[in-house]
Amino acid sequence: MKPLGKTQQGFLSHMLYHNNQWYDGCGWLWNTPSGTRKIAESLEKRGLLTASVEYDPTYGDRKIYRLIHT
Repeated sequence: MKPLGKTQQGFLSHMLYHNNQWYDGCGWLWNTPSGTRKIAESLEKRGLLTASVEYDPTYGDRKIYRLIHT
């Protein structure tokens, strides 16, 4: 497997300062929402993040990415 890129490493570092999670609309982005989502998806595929769809009474269903602590 390829090593993590600088953007992926930076994204993981930022997650540590933001409650170990990211979802659309949470208040921080890595460039754009779609760009941030692509980074999160790549890290999920590597097994570094989990993703779950959770219901929010205000916004409905939203996919939340969470950091896996090893």
